Amino acid sequence: MTSKVFIIIDLSLSKTLPPNALPHGRNILKRSHPNRGIYIVIGMNKFIQTMFETFMQLFGTLVSLPHTAQTLEEARAFVNKYHNLINA
Repeated sequence: MTSKVFIIIDLSLSKTLPPNALPHGRNILKRSHPNRGIYIVIGMNKFIQTMFETFMQLFGTLVSLPHTAQTLEEARAFVNKYHNLINA
């Protein structure tokens, strides 16, 4: 049995996106590993949320929509809940 690896992206201290975030994000999604679990994005401010929504409109067909959370604890709880569901 192989385990899924979840990716938690913490943007809580970010005011803007890094340079070239959209094309780099697209490239990351294209190279997805079979054991990759769900992306979880935490702490998005309004600007980043708008950019994120734009990104998903452009490239959302490459990957399922990520889960969003407000805190790292909430993201970890989501991962634990997911693992409990698939291992039940």
